[in-house]
Amino acid sequence: MKTLTVANYIQNDPAIKPRWAAGTLYSPYLTQTKLFNLILDYKVKINKKIRTTAGKIHYDKCEIHLHEIYFGADAAKWREDFLHTFFHEVSHAIAYHCKGEPGHGPVWQHIFANFGYVPTRCHVNGAAFIEFKDQEVNDIADGLGNMF
Repeated sequence: MKTLTVANYIQNDPAIKPRWAAGTLYSPYLTQTKLFNLILDYKVKINKKIRTTAGKIHYDKCEIHLHEIYFGADAAKWREDFLHTFFHEVSHAIAYHCKGEPGHGPVWQHIFANFGYVPTRCHVNGAAFIEFKDQEVNDIADGLGNMF
């Protein structure tokens, strides 16, 4: 699968584009063109090694890694979680590059809320869908079929 950037997702995903527009319209954090372009150039990658979270950000590489379940055959089932995680990680990128805030502090919370989400961490969601995925694999292995 080709590596896409945040800008690619904004342009090509009808659910992302309006949230991005609404979230960035009044954001004091994206007024600098250089910062704005840096966020747009972040690469979004599938990470098959993620096991306990839905997504992960790598500030030094300007990369967002998302769990593989979002891109598999059942991606439609995980659509809302994908959108939540995408904006969760993009909010991290903005908070970090603008204010040097790497965690879930007040800047991140403000940015994430601007995208229309309640500021929460994704780790619980990630662990939940990992369990579902593992159970699905176990069911198939046991010859019981697909649990969904």
